[in-house]
Amino acid sequence: MNITLISPADGLRFSVLDDLYREFIRMFELKKGSEDRGVMPEFGHRDGLDYDCTYPKSVIFRWRSDDPLARTLLEISDDETFAAPSLVTIHTVRQAADGEGEYFAEGTNFRVGRKYFWRVTSGEAVSEARSFETYPDKIRPVEISGIYNVRDVGGRMTDSGRRIKQGLLYRGTQFEHMPEDKSALNDHGRLMILRDLGIKTELDLRGDDDMDENPVVPELRVYRFLGGSYYETFPECDYREALRGTFRVLLDESNYPIYMHCAAGADRTGTVAYYLESILGVPVDDIMLGYKITGLSLHDHEMDGWYKKRDVEKHLGLLWGKYGKDVPFRELMKLDLMDLGFTEDDFDKLRRIFLEDAENKG
Repeated sequence: MNITLISPADGLRFSVLDDLYREFIRMFELKKGSEDRGVMPEFGHRDGLDYDCTYPKSVIFRWRSDDPLARTLLEISDDETFAAPSLVTIHTVRQAADGEGEYFAEGTNFRVGRKYFWRVTSGEAVSEARSFETYPDKIRPVEISGIYNVRDVGGRMTDSGRRIKQGLLYRGTQFEHMPEDKSALNDHGRLMILRDLGIKTELDLRGDDDMDENPVVPELRVYRFLGGSYYETFPECDYREALRGTFRVLLDESNYPIYMHCAAGADRTGTVAYYLESILGVPVDDIMLGYKITGLSLHDHEMDGWYKKRDVEKHLGLLWGKYGKDVPFRELMKLDLMDLGFTEDDFDKLRRIFLEDAENKG
């Protein structure tokens, strides 16, 4: 039996980002170092859209078999020997309507800055192998069916030139139903969490009013903290213990991969992210980009409402008042975590957990 690959062409290079996602990043980069409050209103594309710009792009794989009744299997790996499958999502393989042995499947959740290999098998029959690459985009969006604003904390470059490992820590919206935008994790999403992404732990930062005592994905280990955002994590505020507890979870390697969320995956989740990214050495502009990109999510209903600049400025003002007005942003985050009892050894451990070795891909 012969299997002929049709598309994509060998050597394809593509971005996993939606076109509007890429355009927002381009506009943000143009305003780097200047007043960027106008980026979202000027961008203006989110308002009125009925799809989520934070879902990643997918690739359609097509092939033909000279036996139209044969069962074929699409294999994707980042190893050219196909020794191990990659953790990507393959939607159902379908046979084309012509009934002449042409098949197609959709693949998504590819990691950024990676080279992949693909082939099709049927019993002992094996097609040629082709390859494709993803651009080293600054953000890795992730699809989990039914929910929005999901992305990998990994994939980001640090100022040391090392990339944060992908597939360790995901952030996004809650699993439960959100009536205002019809978001709710579905059965396919549960399968993606457990099979495709291999997530082990749910880190829930919501308040008591948001919580559902019955886990939506009961297979996951669950940690719940009454979290706060921005200035609410300051030493004199109520949510200090939540920040401490969250970082204790992040320091335990047995918890990974982790899905971290609050309700919308924006403020409480984003605050933890910018503390962690500061420790890992992500440039400040890229930290702010990750914080602001939530505005492209379908969950966001007000173009400017997600951008709580005053809350961030209040947080920084309180920290500067405590630690010194000339202390840089990332150093403020580090000093604040040290105030919670974390040490340089803890920060080194986080770097060991999250940062790729120079010669490895994560």
